[in-house]
Amino acid sequence: MISNTRNKFILRLIADIVLLVLVFIAPWWLTFFLCLGLAFYFRFYIETVFIILIFDLLYSNQNFLFGADYLSLIMLICFVVIQFFKEK
Repeated sequence: MISNTRNKFILRLIADIVLLVLVFIAPWWLTFFLCLGLAFYFRFYIETVFIILIFDLLYSNQNFLFGADYLSLIMLICFVVIQFFKEK
C-alpha cells in the first residue's frame, strides 16, 4: 500500500513538472487537454487550475480578471464538473 501511494505521488510530481515545462514550450490547447486528462486520472488534481492560470497570466493580452483570460474560467468550470461526476 505504501509503495502504491509513493508511486502515485511520484507520478503526480512528474506530471506537475511536465505541465510546467509545457506551459513554456507547448501551444495552449495541448496544455489544456493534458490538464483535463490528468484531472480525470488523478484524484482532486487542483494543479490543473493553477497551471492554466499561470499560462493565462504569461500569455494573455487582456486584463480580464487580474490578468487571467477566459481559459482559466473554462478550466475552473471543467474542473468542478469533472470532480462532480467523479464523485457520482
